[in-house]
Amino acid sequence: MNEHKGRETGVATLFTAVILMIGATTLAFLAAQVVIDETKVTANDRRTKQAVETALAGIDAGIARFNSNGAKIDSGISLSSAPDLAQIGLSCDVNTITSTSSAATFSLSEMSTFGLYYFGNSLSSGDRCHSADGDDGDILISVGWSDDCSALREISVCMGAVPIFKNGEGPEQPLVASGNISAFGNSTIINRYTNISAWSGGPTGSAGNAFGTYLRPDGIDRADLEPNELKSDDETDSTISQQVSNKFSGFGLDVVTNDATLLNADADFFWNGFFALSRSDLYASISVDRRLPSDLDGIPNSGDEVNFPPNGSSGIYWTDTPTENISTGDTYGSYENPAILIFDGDLTITGGEVTGLIYVTGNLTLVGNPILRGSVITEGNVDSNGGSAKIVYVPFGADDGMGDPNVDESGVIIPGSWKDW
Repeated sequence: MNEHKGRETGVATLFTAVILMIGATTLAFLAAQVVIDETKVTANDRRTKQAVETALAGIDAGIARFNSNGAKIDSGISLSSAPDLAQIGLSCDVNTITSTSSAATFSLSEMSTFGLYYFGNSLSSGDRCHSADGDDGDILISVGWSDDCSALREISVCMGAVPIFKNGEGPEQPLVASGNISAFGNSTIINRYTNISAWSGGPTGSAGNAFGTYLRPDGIDRADLEPNELKSDDETDSTISQQVSNKFSGFGLDVVTNDATLLNADADFFWNGFFALSRSDLYASISVDRRLPSDLDGIPNSGDEVNFPPNGSSGIYWTDTPTENISTGDTYGSYENPAILIFDGDLTITGGEVTGLIYVTGNLTLVGNPILRGSVITEGNVDSNGGSAKIVYVPFGADDGMGDPNVDESGVIIPGSWKDW
């Protein structure tokens, strides 16, 4: 009996040992698999973070590019179609961008990762700018990869900026004066967008033989004219121009004079009727090299004086010399990139071409034959006696007008627009 009992005990011990060995082996395999899985998760997390951090770096680089371009998108950094992006994403190779597309590439050398960013308003897939307040904005898209290109992350945001003009809209008149328009001379004012050619706080004086203001012909709506017709300098084409005022018939309804609101407005009230920022805030927002004389020490003075903007300049400039001149051969601004020229003092224009806005805190004298496209505003008086200036009104921010300028370095992400794929 005892012998049989001993053999039974040995079998049970062996069976238990086998079970324990199987369990230990299983646990060892499970532990090894957990380590493998955790290693994969950690590696995937690291690669994902690399891609995200690279994409975030691209957003920062895109904001800097946006601001350096006058708080506007840079059309040279864009993709023409969504397939371009898909091709890049599949191959992890920015060299696959087509010849008609471009993007800015960058790398984070400390992580051996790279990415690209671009402005995507032209994407054929449609508007990807989804801001909370409904503002379309300008679409900035950044794509980042991990160091082994196994992880990709795309981030897009809507970019906005502080507008220069009040309510984001520029002046609605070609010529505005807080004081008198003492003489129109032989000037020509053309406005095919709105119904006011000149607006002054004081009286309007005599006009020369060649003086005239022109609006759209009766029965012609703004939408009936092509952009090039609306902006045309030619007042002789009766299909797009109709004379309203001249020396012989007098000033028509398009010339508003003796407006007490303008005449009695103090300088700041007058200024705030046009600009989004106060005088001092807008001045402070302008980069030092665009304040003329250059505000090198925080206090403008004659010792800082430099020449007025070089020919072809666009964007905002501020000059606070007592008197300034724009003369024959001077050219500033374009429809795509208008010039905003602020003269803190008097201004005499004897020639040249300006596309954008001229704002004068003193008196304005128009002589010679300048062509001014956009608006001319003065806190003082206007005298164009003997001049043959031509002012062609073109609005800001309109599809058929000029680009919409923003305050320098004011680009920000529009709240609620962030999207992470």
